[in-house]
Amino acid sequence: MSTLRSAPFRQQHQSMRKCIEAMRKHFNPLLLPAKAKEVRLQLTQLFGELAQYLQATGKDLYPALAEAPDPAARAEAARFSAEFKQMLPRLAEFNRRWSSPEAIRAQASLFLKEANELLTWLERRFAAESSGLLPLLDRLDAASATPAKVQLARI
Repeated sequence: MSTLRSAPFRQQHQSMRKCIEAMRKHFNPLLLPAKAKEVRLQLTQLFGELAQYLQATGKDLYPALAEAPDPAARAEAARFSAEFKQMLPRLAEFNRRWSSPEAIRAQASLFLKEANELLTWLERRFAAESSGLLPLLDRLDAASATPAKVQLARI
């Protein structure tokens, strides 16, 4: 069986979760000032991976689901896409506000509050995509593979 198109998205989720996990290890008000540089580097990595992920979903996930025969699948994909588009300005503002270790150190408590909110949202988003959106893509793949199997059986 061929790999489903959702596999790369699931791998990207896992990679971003690992980055979040590594960052959260430093989310202690006493440790954060000394680890601000590491946290900022991890944020840079996370936002870089997130940008690649958004590019891939815009190219391969949402267009495929927008053409799905199931109207419920199309509506779900549109809902997920709109939700992320609404969150993009907040993500960009967060990244801009905490663009340096010095900024993180200067307002560590505020950074921790905002980072926890944002990272929790991302983790929930990845879980929702993994359980709700990506299975739609898998079903679309399975449905498109079925006619080929039927044709081979007739030969």
